[in-house]
Parts: sequence; C-alpha cells; structure tokens
Amino acid sequence: AAAIRRQLASLNSNVNGLCCLAAGGAQVFAAELLASGGTLTAVIPRSDYESFFTDSSNLAKFQDLRRRATTVVELDLKGK
Repeated sequence: AAAIRRQLASLNSNVNGLCCLAAGGAQVFAAELLASGGTLTAVIPRSDYESFFTDSSNLAKFQDLRRRATTVVELDLKGK
C-alpha cells in the first residue's frame, strides 16, 4: 500500500484509475486511489463477478469500492 501511495502522490491530483476490484492488490490500489482524492472507474468483467469472491471480507470490500466508483463499466465476458 505504501508504494502505491507514493506513486499516486507523485502524480497530479486529477488521477482516474481503472480497476477490476479483484481481491488483493487491485482492491488495495482502488482504496489508495480514492484515499488520495483520485477517481475510480470500476471495470467489472462479467455480470456474475461477485460470485467468484469466496471470502466475505473481500466481497464486502469489492461492493464498497464499486459503490464509491465514479463510473462502473460492466463487460459481458461470460464464457469467453
């Protein structure tokens, strides 16, 4: 998280990040981006994406970050 925070701090304040909000590093990036004042575009790869979260805390983080995203783009990559 600290390395992401440093990188975001080195950029201008109008940062828009794109992220799939997957468990782990993607969620850390999204949270740090929002904490730094950036905007988040959540790119959701498929409509049933939530069903792939096996850990309830990661699912809760996903749902929170998705709600906080400025834009949500939902792709339909099911079966591809």
